[in-house]
Amino acid sequence: MKNYLIVKLVNLRKKLDGGLKIIFFIFLFLISNSKLSFGSQILDFETEEFITDILVDIKRVNKINKTINFKINNNNEINAFVDLNNVIHINSGLIHYAKDYAALLSVLAHEVGHIDLNHISSRKKKINNIRTYKKLSFLSVIAGSAITQNPGILQASSLSNAAVSNQYIAFTKEQEIEADLYALRTLNLLDTNSISIIDLLETIEQKLMQKGFSKDKQRLSSHPYFEERVKLINNYNNINNIKKNNIKFDYNNRYNFIRAKFLGYSNNNEIIENLDEPFKTYANSIIYSRNGNLKLSLENLNKLIKNKKYNDFIIETKADILFSHGFTKEAVKFYKKNLTD
Repeated sequence: MKNYLIVKLVNLRKKLDGGLKIIFFIFLFLISNSKLSFGSQILDFETEEFITDILVDIKRVNKINKTINFKINNNNEINAFVDLNNVIHINSGLIHYAKDYAALLSVLAHEVGHIDLNHISSRKKKINNIRTYKKLSFLSVIAGSAITQNPGILQASSLSNAAVSNQYIAFTKEQEIEADLYALRTLNLLDTNSISIIDLLETIEQKLMQKGFSKDKQRLSSHPYFEERVKLINNYNNINNIKKNNIKFDYNNRYNFIRAKFLGYSNNNEIIENLDEPFKTYANSIIYSRNGNLKLSLENLNKLIKNKKYNDFIIETKADILFSHGFTKEAVKFYKKNLTD
């Protein structure tokens, strides 16, 4: 996936002129060669820009003025959660399985709900009053998310911060229901809804059962059971006369390209096979490149680039792929093209 620092530098283009641009490109390729990974964290400008836009919308309709930070983890578990510092963690698996941006929006709104409703503070206060936890030399609290149904699953998540404790404290069911209602209200305020939200819950339930978490075990967790959440969604939508499918095309188009890119880099053929065009072609072009078939990869990308209505970031993906195959001069050409377009 795109080197984050390259893209951050690319977005400084309007501030540079003349000789500074030469220094800019030299620095850009020095950074490229470093292949920074930052542990399990994914650093991708296009995705971060999109998630930031969603969070801005969530904050606007809920009249939130404070900054909300997030990180994207390279982890196939379908998960999102809030940490001790009110940072939202988003697993790449969530993007893989959220079929449209409304499903992702619902999860992010749930996590923002935990923050806005001060659930973290109340959990910290309660924990500080428990003598057992006072004996711990270091404690990090991972807040339960809209989709993690068992604290044990969090222990399997790839958290890049090595200082995170193995003690995971989930929110109460009441707090989870509060966050669910917060998310539903946010979707309503944004005039957004999709059946994909329920589809996502059903997919997570199936994944958990495949891992041995029976329905009985799930009922004993700190989170509301799946059937309860689906019933809550349906009741809320019926009471408020909400349309089952109402999403913004531009947002969904942006999300679908991001999702295709994530699926391509994860080589998730099972999901890619069910993608619509042009997203299937985009994902496969990345897979072809990673499998060494540069020619077929570029042929697919060129078809997409010729259609201007698609996505400007495809040009940067082409540059990234060329650079990864050692075609530095050609990569520079397309980086520059993206800078000037």
